[in-house]
Amino acid sequence: MLLLRAIGLMLLLTMAGLMPSKAAEADLRASIGKFAAATGFSATEAVVRELAASGDPAVERPLSALADGNLYIRKADSQVFVGKESGDNIELLDPLSGENAAEAAKADLTKIKVNNGLRRVIRDALGTLTLRARDASVRLAAAMTMFKTPDAANIEPLDAAIAAEIDPGVRALFEQARAASVLVSDKPEADKLAAISVVAARGDRDALSLLTSVEANAQGAVKEAATAAIGKIDATLAVWDAGQNIWYGISLGSVLLLAAIGLAIT
Repeated sequence: MLLLRAIGLMLLLTMAGLMPSKAAEADLRASIGKFAAATGFSATEAVVRELAASGDPAVERPLSALADGNLYIRKADSQVFVGKESGDNIELLDPLSGENAAEAAKADLTKIKVNNGLRRVIRDALGTLTLRARDASVRLAAAMTMFKTPDAANIEPLDAAIAAEIDPGVRALFEQARAASVLVSDKPEADKLAAISVVAARGDRDALSLLTSVEANAQGAVKEAATAAIGKIDATLAVWDAGQNIWYGISLGSVLLLAAIGLAIT
């Protein structure tokens, strides 16, 4: 019984740590409420950026709903909800907790509109939130995704994430993702040369693919540095491939030898 009580207490404390405090929740709800007064995409974007700036993982729900076209304003009281279609009506969910709040006819709601530009802003905002996730595996996944899909817009949130990161392994991946984004940006040549060094040190096929693209589109010193880095990675990968082939050959030979011994015994 004492063990169960202890486990229950730990779960409660864990859940409490994942939920925003009362004061923080009130601030988040106030920010979410601003969607109701936002007129036009620019005003909606400002609210998105305000929510992202909070750094609170709880805003992932309303931002994802907005990107998917599932964030609604109830006309009667200008309250903002995540909406889920339920027959002819819309099931209304609390934008932070996700709990069922009510149900309303479609005519009683206004869907908050988004365009492609706003979706990109939301995507960047969600990316920033994953960079700050409590779970290191989530941060690692975000860094790997950003490395494979570099974008100049990633540089600023990655700078903030690098400054705040305490896990050396995660920080290294953040730095690689930042370097990848620098290489597709309009940053100065010196920055791109430094970025090539960071990407080259990674030494895998993803790095090779990125540098090959850089080489094809760059000029001057950046192109030369990319070419040199590609050569080094190719050489390293060739050694690894040869080693794997040797290991495979030895393993296969061992299996065949054991099979032959088995046949001889029988």
